[in-house]
Amino acid sequence: MCTGCNAADPTARPGPRQGAATDRTPDPGPAPATDQPRPRGVVGPAGGVRAVFEYHGRIEVAHRAATDDEDGEDRLREITEDLARRIREIAGPYLLDPRWMNGEPFVHLAGFTDHRDERIPSFFREVGTRAPGSYGLLHVRDDEDPGHENEVRVTRTVRGRAAEGPEPLLSPCVPVLEDPFHV
Repeated sequence: MCTGCNAADPTARPGPRQGAATDRTPDPGPAPATDQPRPRGVVGPAGGVRAVFEYHGRIEVAHRAATDDEDGEDRLREITEDLARRIREIAGPYLLDPRWMNGEPFVHLAGFTDHRDERIPSFFREVGTRAPGSYGLLHVRDDEDPGHENEVRVTRTVRGRAAEGPEPLLSPCVPVLEDPFHV
């Protein structure tokens, strides 16, 4: 377990973000800005910054792309039952929610953890493979992903194929989402 992580207690609430004033850490006041991304994560109990893996996604589950596929209802139910079993295998304290809405199955995913959980993007791609008519987006911010520390990445699945790239509306994280780190 890394310093400052509370991976042993997934229900523990994270501390304040780096640079936030707390009872133990006085606010250092304004400092000159740099072009460097600020350290991501939250301040752990020992004062060190811990890593962050943040993700948000949704996928509509469809066994094929046809919209008038009444014969496929049984197959779709079978697929969604298999996906629900798979979700129970990988579920943790974060959002991984299969749900029927207006007669269509969806899966919603969201979380904010200390370190990357490869089961999440893998499961997202798996849905498209098992149900090739599915489509959706998964946004991931992973400050431990070499070369992509300052990006939100988006995986798009359509017709059984997944493609990943930077999310231009949310990247680069500094300065789009956050101010530069002050030293």
